[in-house]
Amino acid sequence: MQRGLHGKLVVNEHDSWRRRNEFNDLEQQQISVQEQKKNLVKIEKEEQRTRYLHCKT
Repeated sequence: MQRGLHGKLVVNEHDSWRRRNEFNDLEQQQISVQEQKKNLVKIEKEEQRTRYLHCKT
């Protein structure tokens, strides 16, 4: 950010794009974490199923 006339803060276009890109990056990270959690749940369920089947025999 820069200071314009009368000392007021001015957001230039570069700052705006940088913040938008940072937000998009955070959003992608959040989606990635959610997908990883879903995959972990699937893996845990499959492991439980496998243990159950092995115990049953």
